[in-house]
Amino acid sequence: MSKKTSGEARNWSDTPVLTYAVIFAAGMLAILITQRVFRSSSPPEKHGTPAEPVSAIERQSNPWGNLEITPLVLERPEGIFQRPKSFSPTIEWVFPKRSQTQVADLIMACDLAADQKHMLLDPRLGEATSEGWKIRPPTDVVKQLPPATREKIYSVLAETPINTDQRYAFFYRADGFDEWVGNSDLSPESVELVRTLCYLKGHRLYFADTQLFELLTNSNETERLIKTLTRVPTLLMELRVTPDSNIDTLLKYWGHLRRGDEVELLLRSMARTPGGASINVSYFMPPVPRLRLYTYPDVANDQRTDCFWTAFNFANEVPVPHLPDPNHYNQLLQSEYERVLGEKLFGDILLLLENGDTAAHMCIYIADDIVYTKNGLDAYQPWVLMRMKDMHTLYASDKPQEWRIFRKRKV
Repeated sequence: MSKKTSGEARNWSDTPVLTYAVIFAAGMLAILITQRVFRSSSPPEKHGTPAEPVSAIERQSNPWGNLEITPLVLERPEGIFQRPKSFSPTIEWVFPKRSQTQVADLIMACDLAADQKHMLLDPRLGEATSEGWKIRPPTDVVKQLPPATREKIYSVLAETPINTDQRYAFFYRADGFDEWVGNSDLSPESVELVRTLCYLKGHRLYFADTQLFELLTNSNETERLIKTLTRVPTLLMELRVTPDSNIDTLLKYWGHLRRGDEVELLLRSMARTPGGASINVSYFMPPVPRLRLYTYPDVANDQRTDCFWTAFNFANEVPVPHLPDPNHYNQLLQSEYERVLGEKLFGDILLLLENGDTAAHMCIYIADDIVYTKNGLDAYQPWVLMRMKDMHTLYASDKPQEWRIFRKRKV
C-alpha cells in the first residue's frame, strides 16, 4: 500500500486542541491514480441486494439502499512517478547502536540453519561503524530468510533510515497479497519471488527487499515492482435504484447534502426505468469532493490539502483554505459540528483518536464500511473511496485508538 506512510496527528480532546504534532514523517509513496485504471477481474460486489425476489421493504434493509461495488487499485501517474535509484550490487545491513556481540546474539536467536548463521556472522563480512555494527550478508542467505526471521531482523534494521528498504518498507493488509500484487505487469516468477520475500507484522504484510529483488531480476522489473506495490486500493461505488426501491428512504440518506429537488427527481426517474438503473455515489457529493474524487492535488492551487482539510471541506460548494493553526480546526469542529453516538450517516466526519486526545486521521463516512479520504498532505496522495479495513491497516498503531463520529449542524 505504501512505502512511506504520511498523516497529520494533532492532539485533540472533546474541547480545544492541545498541541499540533506531525506523526508519519514522509508521504505515502505513490498511492496514486494513473491514466490507466486497473480493474478487478471479479464482478462488482452487491451490498444489500438479496439473491431471491422479496418485498420492497426487505430489498432495502439498509438506509443507503443497494450498492454495486467494484474493487480496483490505482497506479501512480507517469508524470509524477519517480524511477527507482540504481542499487549497489552489495547488500549492507547496519544494526543501529548494536555491537558485534549484540548482533551475533540476534542472529543466533533466529530460526536459521547453522551454515546460514555462520555466513551472517563471518567477521570478514562485518565492521564497526559510527552508526552500529554493519554486515554484508550474502544474497542467497537474504533470499532464503524465513518470514519470521526476516521480520525479526528487519524490525531492528528499520530503526534507522540508513537501511532504506527496511525503514520505508512497502506494506499492505495482511490478507491482501493477491489483491496487492495480482493483475500487474510483473512476471509470474517475480510475483512468486515477492511472495517469498514478504513477512507479516501485526495486521500488515511487508515487503522490504527492493534491492535484493533487483539483484535477482533487473532494473526494468524493479520499476514494474514499485509501480505495483505503490498502487492504492479503492473502489467504484454505484447506487442501484429499481421500481422496488424505497425512494423516500434513499432520499433521506443520500439527498441531504445536495440543494434543491434534483436528487428526488433523478431517483424517481431511475425507479421508473424498466429493470432499474445505477448511478455513481459521487453524484450525491457536494462539488468539492465530487470534483476531486480519484484525482491528485494541483500543486499550484491545492496547498496542504491534508485529511483534515478534506474532511472539513466535504460539505462545501467552494473549498476554504488550509488552516495552519490546529486551534482553528478545533473551533470549526465545535461551532459547526456535533458529536454523534448513534448510527453513521453519509457525510459524517470520522475522527481517529490515539490515546484519547491525539487526532491521527479524519475521513468522511459514505455508506456500509466505505469512507472518502485523503491519506496525507502531499501531492502524491489522491482522494479516494476506501474500505475501513484498509484504513485500519494504514493507520494501525500500538497506541489505544478510538473512532468518533461528528455531524454538521443544521443551519
